[in-house]
Amino acid sequence: MAETAKWAVENGLRLVGDYFRKLYENWTFEKLRREFIYSKEDDGAYWRKDGTGPYCGTCLDVDHRVTLPVGGATRGVYSCPLHDTTHWMRGTREGPTTMYLRRP
Repeated sequence: MAETAKWAVENGLRLVGDYFRKLYENWTFEKLRREFIYSKEDDGAYWRKDGTGPYCGTCLDVDHRVTLPVGGATRGVYSCPLHDTTHWMRGTREGPTTMYLRRP
């Protein structure tokens, strides 16, 4: 009986610790996310409130990390090296040179 009670206490403490760890991770992610502005016009990229960016939306939403996409050969097109996602900035996709590059 004493071993069962000891196991229950240890298991309960582990569960409480896991709960507070997840709570802290969610809190820090929400704090980080408040520093960014989502831009649907820029293919889901994020911008910091101070104007720096773009940052990969997939990295921020899925991995909870901040990653600057790499600029491509076409000005205004950025790709994330981790997720192989491409972000076309606002003014880029409407130009006549990109008319045949981008699929609808």
